[in-house]
Amino acid sequence: MVRSHIPDYDFDANDWDAISERASELAAIDQNLRYLDQLVKSIRASGVEHELAAKLSMMDLRVTAAPVATPAVEYIGVYGPASIGSTANGDVRVEHRSISGRDDSIERPAAEVVPLFWRFVREK
Repeated sequence: MVRSHIPDYDFDANDWDAISERASELAAIDQNLRYLDQLVKSIRASGVEHELAAKLSMMDLRVTAAPVATPAVEYIGVYGPASIGSTANGDVRVEHRSISGRDDSIERPAAEVVPLFWRFVREK
């Protein structure tokens, strides 16, 4: 049995249209959240959107493989300056949460979020 530190709850994915609409709204309200809108647009334009499921919670985006496994899933989380666990200097944090506990987390300026996210997708 593998012990996981990932919460034991279902990953209730949001519809990509709803995520896209909300990310655009947030970017219009606060330019510091444009990274989120750019990331969602990148995912939708990637051609692999149907292979990914996502949950937008407040201003945090979690992405996992589709179909979503239950109860424990690995995911890539993107957390910005307005997140509860935000960075001290206002960067954006991209992290991989794994079932094994071998998590990885990198903080970068918002302008680097899209390529960093895709790096995590490829490597994790």
